[in-house]
Amino acid sequence: MHDRLIQARRSKGGRHRGTHQRGTALVEFALVVPMLLVLLFGIIEWGRALQAMALVTNASREGARRASVGDTDTQVQDAVSTYLQSSGLRPGQLATRITRSTVAGRPQIDVTLTYALDLLLPTMQLVPNPFPLTGTTVMRVE
Repeated sequence: MHDRLIQARRSKGGRHRGTHQRGTALVEFALVVPMLLVLLFGIIEWGRALQAMALVTNASREGARRASVGDTDTQVQDAVSTYLQSSGLRPGQLATRITRSTVAGRPQIDVTLTYALDLLLPTMQLVPNPFPLTGTTVMRVE
């Protein structure tokens, strides 16, 4: 008789059933959390890349503005490096190309910056690390 009561309790949601459900929830949690963490850190990394891209583009704009009013290439490179350093990026990871040309009889300046952004997360060869960011600005020389 006692055995029948125990079996009846177990079949109606006794102890063993609750333990089994908790174990299942733990396994599901263990499977889902790594994917959510990768998604979260991927969003953070994407935000860092967008911020760095905006800074590189603004630095190229600053360099083109300085060159368009008569600064030398060295002064332009110094201005760009100072801008990036004050923004929190390392100027040592920057390549600068300054091109002076004439289009339709008007002189213009082309400043192209390429910055190598170090990614914080391992990307398993899906995305190059460091990630190259390029900003280009063309201005008329005044």
